[in-house]
Amino acid sequence: MVNDGLIIAGQVRYQVTLLLRTPRTLIAGLILPGALLALQLGRVQQGAASAVLAARVAGLVVLGAMSVAYLTHASSLVVAREDGVLRRWRASPLPSWGYFAGRITATVLVADAAALILVLVGVAMADLHLTAGTLAACWGPAPSAPWPWRPREPSSPRSSRRRRARTRCSP
Repeated sequence: MVNDGLIIAGQVRYQVTLLLRTPRTLIAGLILPGALLALQLGRVQQGAASAVLAARVAGLVVLGAMSVAYLTHASSLVVAREDGVLRRWRASPLPSWGYFAGRITATVLVADAAALILVLVGVAMADLHLTAGTLAACWGPAPSAPWPWRPREPSSPRSSRRRRARTRCSP
């Protein structure tokens, strides 16, 4: 019997190869955001605030990552369904979860690689300072940050009112 880890590793390798051979991935994930980044940073005056430059770089990095995720995963999944690829995978010995897990993992890896390349290009072009702590914070939550899927502990109505009162913005 084949180990599940080997199944996922092989499927991820296969899906990454497919993604990298698709010109749509490179155009949507690197070339388009990179060109927009060069145009945005070319318009900025020399004395611009680093916060403005960092926000522009961050926005275009997110554009690149979302473009890779949407254009390579969502639209190609629809095309695979229409072409009958999913039926052929269903007839193979690969478990149904293995195909989707490999496809999602490959998309995340390619989107993260494109985002990292755009961050490095943006940092070089905008002359921003990037520390290892900042880079680690971009790709993972802090250990003390609450996970969104962790169930909340039951709270009393009084504590939720206090929490709401603390989070309100005063004019």
